Amino acid sequence: MEDRASWMRAKLASSLLLRGATMAGGPIVRHVPGARHDMEQWWARRVRRALRVDLAIEGADNIQPDEQYIVVANHEGMFDPVALLHLPLHLRFAVRSEIFDWHDVGAYLDASNQVAVDPEQGMTGFRRLIVESRRSFGRGESLAIFAQGTLLGIETAFQAGAFRLATMTGRPVLPVVITGSHRVWEHPFQPTLRLDQKVGVRVLPPVPPVGPAAELRDRVQERVKAAALDGSMPLPRRYDPDRDGLWNQYHFDIDPAFAAVAARVATARLELAQVPRGVSPKTARRPSPPNA
Repeated sequence: MEDRASWMRAKLASSLLLRGATMAGGPIVRHVPGARHDMEQWWARRVRRALRVDLAIEGADNIQPDEQYIVVANHEGMFDPVALLHLPLHLRFAVRSEIFDWHDVGAYLDASNQVAVDPEQGMTGFRRLIVESRRSFGRGESLAIFAQGTLLGIETAFQAGAFRLATMTGRPVLPVVITGSHRVWEHPFQPTLRLDQKVGVRVLPPVPPVGPAAELRDRVQERVKAAALDGSMPLPRRYDPDRDGLWNQYHFDIDPAFAAVAARVATARLELAQVPRGVSPKTARRPSPPNA
């Protein structure tokens, strides 16, 4: 009976996670931002309860209620936006453009006027991000960006876009640490939706947009990852290229602080680049284990 009850609860939770916000959509979510934020936070609470997630939030007192931030968080899984929506902020999300094509989820993202981004587009995509971020700040919203641009794990480096945006707009960066969310649903690596997981969220003090964007990125990245790995939060997701693959269709880098993983990925990419013409790249997608 417990197994069946858990299955039914997971079924309900997955429906809420992928469709619940859509069912509350319509014209109001695009044209009345305050109503949209209230609805999204209501939805996030329902998802958390359905999944029985033990969500611990620290540092919410670092948030100034009248400030608009560029919220920079690490990224572990599909539960991350749900976790962020428990913060006392009016959030708009920067979302990979391909997710706008997902059934139900994409319809809601479009209806609620979230920001489509494509890191592979370079300056074209970044210019759109500047325009949309200023619209968000003008409406009293903060813009949430998952700076790694990937779900692979804590070893992947923060990309520069969020920090260039901060220096150009003058908005402070609000670093947020999320750990344990990959245990809820480790998409796209595992299809299993798990109940009764612990997820930690820690809001760090805001960082003013002072100095070059690269230095700002390094400061925020170091603080977020140090907090994720200090042992006081649920363990973060770790990237294992042998297990997870190289994902060469997306741009990502390995944080130099994780030198061993960076070396493995660099070697694997070099080997993949040398695959003879006509050989399927799928056969060389995963790197060989390092020599003992």
